[in-house]
Amino acid sequence: MGQEEQIFGRCGTILTEYPGDAPEIQVPGDITEVARYVFYGKEVQRAELPDGLSRLQEGAFRSCRKLQQIRLPNTL
Repeated sequence: MGQEEQIFGRCGTILTEYPGDAPEIQVPGDITEVARYVFYGKEVQRAELPDGLSRLQEGAFRSCRKLQQIRLPNTL
């Protein structure tokens, strides 16, 4: 994944918002849950979700038409 800093909205260990537009994202390692529609309609092509993630809510990647690859952890 890219080295540029990515900004995420969060509530504790829950990822609640992604205001960015990077084609590749790496969700921070301390995130345990991705909320609904966080990446809705984004131009994400590749996403890496951290080990320790235990919940990926409905529609998290909905309408991400360019999405090609998601790395899912074994904890999901």
